Amino acid sequence: MASEVGIADVEEVLEGLDYPLSREEAAAALDGVAVQRGGGETDLGELVSMVGAESFDDREELREEIHSYVPPDEE
Repeated sequence: MASEVGIADVEEVLEGLDYPLSREEAAAALDGVAVQRGGGETDLGELVSMVGAESFDDREELREEIHSYVPPDEE
């Protein structure tokens, strides 16, 4: 899935995933999605592979983990 989104648009990307899923499954599904933030971009798959949670029961859990690494005020 190669695409580019702003951090504010991550929610829409996460809606397309089937939950529950493991951190590895989420990272693989989001690999190639470039999140624009600050002065650069971050690969969402790489970012998810670094979060602390092992799995995500729903989109909210995954979103919270992502935002703990990329604070929303950097939008």
